[in-house]
Amino acid sequence: MLDYEKVRDFLYQKMRGAKEGHSSTALDSHASPAATTDHPSDEALALLTDIRDRVAALTREVESLRAAAKEPPHGR
Repeated sequence: MLDYEKVRDFLYQKMRGAKEGHSSTALDSHASPAATTDHPSDEALALLTDIRDRVAALTREVESLRAAAKEPPHGR
């Protein structure tokens, strides 16, 4: 990660914004459309839901790759 400090600052700002009821940074333009809502709790829920869904998709992909690696080669 090249700009880890920007990411860290962005996350700190988001955490403070959730507690204070607002957040606004230059990185907000990179947020997913589902995460842009009027209420911080809605935004946090949308972000967590997106993270959950992405982790689940990655888990399925890893399991699929593991299963494919265990299959014997075709033609034997």
